[in-house]
Amino acid sequence: MRIEYIDGDTNGSFVQYFDNKVIEKIVWLGNYVKVGVSKFTNNIGEIIETDIHKNFGTCTVYFHHKPPKELSNVPFDTVYNRQYGMPVSEDGSKLFVGHWQKVRGKVKNGLQAYDIESDSLLWWLNEGKIRQIFLYSNYLIALQVDGAIFKVDIDNGEMLGQIKSGTLEDMFELDKPYVLVNAIRGKLCVVDTETMTVVKTYGDPFRSPIINPSNYFSLMIWDAVLQDNVLTISGAESNEVVGEPFSRVIDTSFSVF
Repeated sequence: MRIEYIDGDTNGSFVQYFDNKVIEKIVWLGNYVKVGVSKFTNNIGEIIETDIHKNFGTCTVYFHHKPPKELSNVPFDTVYNRQYGMPVSEDGSKLFVGHWQKVRGKVKNGLQAYDIESDSLLWWLNEGKIRQIFLYSNYLIALQVDGAIFKVDIDNGEMLGQIKSGTLEDMFELDKPYVLVNAIRGKLCVVDTETMTVVKTYGDPFRSPIINPSNYFSLMIWDAVLQDNVLTISGAESNEVVGEPFSRVIDTSFSVF
């Protein structure tokens, strides 16, 4: 899944391209409208006003072999969702959307599955703070920030398993069925998504000499690549406000056995 911005757009519109035999791309058109004003008092007693916007955007699914279809019932945030993406099932029938909020007004957010053909909600889990969603043959894996990693049946939304942790930030796809998770109980780990077990641990990202050899105060992992049994992470690290990019091998003989 590849995400691109629409050039010149000021409402956060974007396009998702898919390596999928059924769906070529989904175009998400943002349309932020001011609906109110929020006021709060800062720490020195000043009243600060900020505009409240609501997204009335639409999305259009473009297929390889049939006319496009506009979806009008899928709630999305063009800033949040374009960052983490919204995957589709291999057969092109289902769209999966994660949200930071569980419920916004009367709108169910959380973790959702939509039927693309009927433009209808298939199932919904009342779980917010969803970032990455990875799809497998009959289940998905979703990361909830500081909460849990969920294994969910893609057809009916049944919870098949979970790993709870208050230190979860991001996860990265490796060779199936493995994901690299930052971090489970404070440690960078590999999870087998079939068994929902931790099969390898690399230690605390801030204290491990393999992950953070220069002992930087700030270290952010943006990506992880496993190739020829060599695991490489990349991101930014620094003792200042602005981080310096890095790419670092943390495992030269990747194996979970």
